[in-house]
Amino acid sequence: MVSLDHLSEIYTFWRVTIISTFHISRRLVLMIFVSCMNVTFAEKCKIPQLRKLDICDSEDVNFNCKINNLETLFIHQVYNIKFTKNFVNLKRLTVINSNCVQFPQFTFEDKVVHISRTHGVTFGGIYLSALCNNYFGFDYVDFDTFEYPITAHVDDIWVMSKFVSMSRRIDVCGASIQRDINVAEDEYDMAVSFDFFNKKNVEKKMKFIDKNNEEKTIENVRYFEVEVTGYSLVSIGLIGTNNMIYNDVQVGWCKYTIGYHSDDGMIYHGYPNNTCFNTKTYYGKSVDVVYVVGVGIKKLVNENKFVFFLTLNGKIVFKTGFRSCDVEAAIGMGEFNKIVVNYGNSKFQFDLNSLSKNELLQIQENQGSNQKFIKNEFNDLIEWLKLNKVEQKNNIL
Repeated sequence: MVSLDHLSEIYTFWRVTIISTFHISRRLVLMIFVSCMNVTFAEKCKIPQLRKLDICDSEDVNFNCKINNLETLFIHQVYNIKFTKNFVNLKRLTVINSNCVQFPQFTFEDKVVHISRTHGVTFGGIYLSALCNNYFGFDYVDFDTFEYPITAHVDDIWVMSKFVSMSRRIDVCGASIQRDINVAEDEYDMAVSFDFFNKKNVEKKMKFIDKNNEEKTIENVRYFEVEVTGYSLVSIGLIGTNNMIYNDVQVGWCKYTIGYHSDDGMIYHGYPNNTCFNTKTYYGKSVDVVYVVGVGIKKLVNENKFVFFLTLNGKIVFKTGFRSCDVEAAIGMGEFNKIVVNYGNSKFQFDLNSLSKNELLQIQENQGSNQKFIKNEFNDLIEWLKLNKVEQKNNIL
């Protein structure tokens, strides 16, 4: 047994192996576990003030004690984790890319729950798939995205999953993203919407509200918009499903990511292409001005090809050929003022009806033309990254 009675209000366990604790600080408000193994909190352990618990890249973690005041639980890349006592005040539960996750009996009401890319989740011994089939009225299989409150499920309609904060420094509240903790100049956070476009949902239609306030559906298209108000250092785009770097990077810097950056109007497309394109259109540069950035993918009819396009205030600023069929939507953030996401529940600035057959043909014909404008200016960025932590993290992870 180990006594942790000396710990302060916030404490991070880093690469801890084999810990079984009985005494722990009653002052602890936030606990973070990173790369830990064989961690057990005994039944008599008391952590009365604990409000937030983050567990990442860890294995064999057991909480046998009561954590009655816990409000936020974040689990990412964890294998074999178990909680035995009921959650009394939990408000938000997030589980991503994990395996063998056991919770006690669970009341979903008044909670925000996100579970994605995860196998073997149980609540009171009942698998999540059984809960969905028996109580929520829809089919769920492991590795799919589950969200509560439940969105109405229609078999042939795609519904974009809500953005999830991958950092404790930002919080997603409904459609808004807020910063909880200020960051330094070279610190960035990311929010991700999982299952944005993949082989499972590619054939589903997207529902949206057109400019006449009429509900419409469109085939072979995925699209969302982000309102950025005032001065903001952000990047908006797509990341590959295997992307594992979410902290202190902007979208487009790392492998298999592409992002539209507010500070310089550049679109960065990371390794293996290492390219960038200057749109010469900026956003997030003026106080109190609202900019609307849109991100879309269009599957070309009768072809196994895709078009990736970006819009600003309702006008296309970039479009190019896109190979991958498995991507997530992502927003990278440094300092920002206000960010609000439109998932299609209200009118878009960009008119999706304009993606008519003729315009799609035009995009198809010009698919390679953008490549002529994509300048190989990425070497300057790589040199800059070498002087910073981003490339080091890339190599480590």
